[in-house]
Amino acid sequence: MYCLKYISTALLLLSSLAVKAVELPDWLAISGFASVAAAKSDNDTPYYYTRNITDDWCFDCDTIVGLQADIFPTDWLHASAQLVKRPSDNFSDPDLEWAYISVEPIADLKIRAGRLRSPTFMYSQVVFVNQAYPWVRLPAEVYDTTGGFTRYDGIDGYYTWVLNDSLLLQLQPYAAFKTSIDDNEINNTYYDVDLKELYGLRLDLESDVWSVYLNYFEARLDITTVEDIIPVEFNDFGVPIKFGKLSVPIDSKTWSYGLKYEWQDFTVIFEGTTSKDAPWGGYVSLLYHYHDWTPYIVYGKRTGGEEGNKDKSDSFSLGARYDILPNLAAVAEWHYTKAKGDSRGSFTYPTGQEPDDRSANIFTLGLNYSFNL
Repeated sequence: MYCLKYISTALLLLSSLAVKAVELPDWLAISGFASVAAAKSDNDTPYYYTRNITDDWCFDCDTIVGLQADIFPTDWLHASAQLVKRPSDNFSDPDLEWAYISVEPIADLKIRAGRLRSPTFMYSQVVFVNQAYPWVRLPAEVYDTTGGFTRYDGIDGYYTWVLNDSLLLQLQPYAAFKTSIDDNEINNTYYDVDLKELYGLRLDLESDVWSVYLNYFEARLDITTVEDIIPVEFNDFGVPIKFGKLSVPIDSKTWSYGLKYEWQDFTVIFEGTTSKDAPWGGYVSLLYHYHDWTPYIVYGKRTGGEEGNKDKSDSFSLGARYDILPNLAAVAEWHYTKAKGDSRGSFTYPTGQEPDDRSANIFTLGLNYSFNL
């Protein structure tokens, strides 16, 4: 089994370096993607979920490599699997992000079962494919709110209505089986996740120049620390002599929604999300497309929510993407973030520690690549 981890990683690396098409049978498709970046903050407090960017130059904080295989044995049957080395993974231990079977029993209806990508946000299906979006990273005010829960084991369905020549409506109900996810990092602490229940519904409306979505889900889960970190027994002097695991039950009811609008050479993207007893987070981005260049700005915000919630912050990004080739792009970005008061914002310091400074300037230069065979 240990050797298989290295074999799968080698396949990922070789696929990310593919430069020309290979003749494949009609029933098989192979695709892949890779991203690398150099990033540095002016604050030693780690920033952004799983990246943990600090004031030392980091050349592997954003490293992602993925390989996907799709099989089409018939017109109505499709199987897909995606193996990914995420930023939080070691190269020797990539993760199976999805593996499902899809059937189309009638026109416009698709049913999938297996390991699926959570459809929470606009870019959830390509959350690790940096080549698929214009920024260096997905805005933390939205994509940092799930604690890294990007997938589930369960079932979903798509039904599409053609409302007119330029308007489509898609309905996607989904539900999860009981699932366990081990070693999931949240704020520099590793947790095991026991997902007991998840079900939701997503609506997408799309025209020639704009698209909107609305998603709602409910979930019940427990997260338990991998290590013993909570004092459970003390000596006569009040000094802890025995520690235990911290287990936190979560009952989440979450809304998310977004809009993408294209006008001439401009694109506007907006997303927002809020959960039960949690603050609102959102961002708005303006992009300008000029030949192979796409300069952009992003403003993100987390509200404080109820008193005691530690997720109140503002951020601003200024960057540019250059498409060297249709499947190869370079992105440079300056990002400023500031957490308000004693809030955490998108910083990822361990619970129980408090930083000296809750603002940061973060500079990143990244390179994204993808291929399809």
